[in-house]
Order: sequence, then structure tokens, then C-alpha cells
Amino acid sequence: MGFKKPKSSIGKSKSLRPCHYMGPVATSLTPSVPKCLMRVEILEGRDLARFKLPLICICPPKTDPFITLSVTELRPYLITPPIKGTTNPKFNYLTEIPLLERDIKFRELRIGVMDAFTNCSALKGSGSLGFTTIDIKKAYESKGPHCSWYQLGEGKGGQIKIVLHFFPINDGRFNLPMFAISEDRRINQAVFILVIHRVFTTQKCRPIISIKVTGRPTERTSAGHFCNVYEFSEEFIFPIYYVGTDKVCIRVENEYGNSKAIKTASKKICGFMRRILTNVNLDREDDLHRHQDEDLSNFHMKIAESTYPITFFNGNNQVLKMHSFDGHSVKLSIIGKIYFVKSC
Repeated sequence: MGFKKPKSSIGKSKSLRPCHYMGPVATSLTPSVPKCLMRVEILEGRDLARFKLPLICICPPKTDPFITLSVTELRPYLITPPIKGTTNPKFNYLTEIPLLERDIKFRELRIGVMDAFTNCSALKGSGSLGFTTIDIKKAYESKGPHCSWYQLGEGKGGQIKIVLHFFPINDGRFNLPMFAISEDRRINQAVFILVIHRVFTTQKCRPIISIKVTGRPTERTSAGHFCNVYEFSEEFIFPIYYVGTDKVCIRVENEYGNSKAIKTASKKICGFMRRILTNVNLDREDDLHRHQDEDLSNFHMKIAESTYPITFFNGNNQVLKMHSFDGHSVKLSIIGKIYFVKSC
């Protein structure tokens, strides 16, 4: 049984206090140390609720379930495409989520089952078939793979089968053999932590930093103040498949950029969400990432962009002189570190 690629397994783990800072580059800011990599396998569902259509509707009742997955207080990690017309779907989805020590102690894994058919605007349904929450600390302390059927809440009935497995993480560089679950899916080789510290620009702007790692959707910082030097101190965690070949593209954008795109923002966002729910042209992970990136990037004007190999980052504070556009001169203070995942 082969596993499909996850739609997203990226999370913004920490946001320190942002401030307008004019002093020298600090070197004391260090990345967090990840505790483990949590592998989540969502295998199948059974006896899911079936939406009852109004009597005036000639369509037969149906259910097109899909999964949403998130860790509490962190942004969503996974949204799967719907499986058409079944109440006993075979999801066979797998994703890995890096966890810090505090994530294990204080957070929960929330998995919801949604119905793409009833969630459409024409039927005006809630779309929810129920959800379940898992205490990460209890699952982590149980040792070994944790496989169970979980009852969906909200009184709608149905269950989903979930397997949790926790992989420890090493600090340091060593050769790690890759082992495949299937031909198109591999366990992550490492966890890459990136701290966006400060940005320096010759022209005042309201900066936003976007980060695109190979095979992952784009992540963005919050918008800074209108100034030349701004301290973000925001941290991002990315699972990495191939340390030797994966790259990270870092882009500096100005939120005061493309005013024409801002006028059509609501239309683009609505169109993007409609494509997700109807699964139009989003069968592949790359398509989902491409549509998401196109819709969001049109808000901002790109002022600098550079691409680096993952191995370029050594765990120390680095000041990058970026390739700039439109007369800008941009430097970025950044810290990146690699943590390898132990094979089981």
C-alpha cells in the first residue's frame, strides 16, 4: 500500500517579539532545538456521516471526505484532496511534523474530516463530518508506533484510523541512509530550522520575508514597519528530504507593492479556496503549492531574492547580501541549522 505525498508539513513554531531596531546585528539569537519528528499516517475512515440532500434535489446523497490536520496553536499542516462518493475512504496519507519540547508537552494533534460535497456554496452545508484530538505527550510517552481507531466528535459518528510514530533527532552532520516507504514517498532526512533575524534596506519599505524550500509550500513572516531596518526574529521549521540537493529561496517583498493586485485580492482568495474544495487541477502537490504561491505573491512587490543550498547554513548568524531589484540594496541577518533524523 503506497502513501501519497503530504500537502504540507511546515509549521511556524515560534514568533518572538518583533520591534523596530537600529542597532548592530546581534549574535546571541539561536534556533530552537527540535525534540523529534512525528510521523502521522491517516489510513482510512469508516461509517462516516452522509449528508442528506433536500427533497427538491434530484442528486443522490453522497460524501466526498477529505482530511485537515493541525497542531494546536500552529498553522495547518495538511489538507488532503477529497475522495469521491464514499463513507469508508482509504486515505493512505502520511506527513511528518517537527516538534519542539514545548510542543510535546502542551499541544494536541487535531484531525478533522470535512466533506467537499456539502461544503460547496450551492448546498450551504457546514462541511464538517467530525474531528478528533490526540494528546501528543501521551502518544509520545507510549513508545513505538501508536495505532488506533479514533471516534469523530460532534455526534455525527464515524471513525478514522491513525498511526503515530516518533523519530528522535540528532544534532550534527553524519551520513544517514534513506529508506523508502513506497516509490514516491520517503521519510524526511533532516529538519531545517531557519530564524529570520533582521532585514536592512537602503529604501524604506514595509518588508515581508518569504521562504520557499524545495518541495514545500512558501512560508512568510508578518509584515514589518515602514523603515530601513526591521527585526523579525521569527522562526520556521522545515522537514527536508535531501540535505545534499534541497535548496531554500529567500525573497524580500514590500507590502506596499502591487496596488492593482490588492484590488483583486478577495477574488483570488475565493477562487483558490474554491479550487481546493472542488479539487480542480489540484491533484498534485506541486499544483497546490503553485496556486497558493501565485495567489499570495501578487499582493507584494519583490525587492530582493536569492537561492541557497541547505548546506550553506552552518548554525551561526550570517548576513546575506541579496540580489536586489529596482534600486534597492538588501541585506538579511539570518540563522539556519540542520538537525538529522535518526532512522528506526
